[in-house]
Amino acid sequence: MEAIAPERTLSAWIVTYKKIISEREVKPKTLQDKGLWLGYLEAAFGNRIIDSIMPFELAAMAKKVAETGKQTAARRIIIEAKDLFYEALLNGLVFRNPADSVRPIKPKIKRRRLTLESWQDMYALAPNGSIQRRMLLLSLVSAQRRADLCTARFADVQDGHLHVIQQKTGRHIRIPTTLRLDAIDVSLQDAIEECRLAAKGSPYMLPMRKGNQSPPHRLTNLFSECRKTVTISVDSGQSLPSLHEVRSLAERLYRHQGVDTQTLLGHKFPRTTNLYNDDRGLSAGEWKTVRLQMPNMHSGDHRSDS
Repeated sequence: MEAIAPERTLSAWIVTYKKIISEREVKPKTLQDKGLWLGYLEAAFGNRIIDSIMPFELAAMAKKVAETGKQTAARRIIIEAKDLFYEALLNGLVFRNPADSVRPIKPKIKRRRLTLESWQDMYALAPNGSIQRRMLLLSLVSAQRRADLCTARFADVQDGHLHVIQQKTGRHIRIPTTLRLDAIDVSLQDAIEECRLAAKGSPYMLPMRKGNQSPPHRLTNLFSECRKTVTISVDSGQSLPSLHEVRSLAERLYRHQGVDTQTLLGHKFPRTTNLYNDDRGLSAGEWKTVRLQMPNMHSGDHRSDS
């Protein structure tokens, strides 16, 4: 049997491809994720000649990953494969992109949305003055991601606005501290002041006990503690809401008020914000009242900024 030239294998091309994507303007977390998806491809086809890999083989591999419950991973693997083979096409290693013919896998939504009633129950049962209570309030009123809640400082409040540089996207957002969530009648300024009273000199709004910055997993654990105090029903195959679902709840509540939630959440494309607005069946069977006036929001570009 003729030996395979190492430079023609998928593994060899992945080494070059990683150099290509490292020169793009992407965040370290994105590169880390891409490395994970490439790991799946290399494990399955690493020793194969790159132009011998067929669409049906990629589809079968992705299906196998999806059947383990990792539908999102299976989808991302195919997306990464398309870029991997596109660069190989430009470099003359293949004559067609096999991933272009693979149908995308639509992930099954497993996580249940959080309702306002469940949030209110958790908030009411959280001990007065506790970080759990402040976290629930700040996360809902600000509508920011977990990582941005961890880095939020009192010094970020300037000229009547909370300034947020979102860690995931790098977007710069100025949120008026007068922003009020009508559903609970609390303003962003109110939430910040509650944090300030308990901060004991820490520059962070949700600090550790010694005043230093909280790591993201701590907020996740605090939310899990709050969630255990209430009863949330889930359908078969669903998982309980996570802290991130507070952000989705905030989007739905603020949009109902007419707030520009696309800018508030820091999304580049309206489609991403619309995904947060989907309550995944929570309001099924409820009557929807036609509003006579509604701001013209979230129309236009239908791409997603993931």
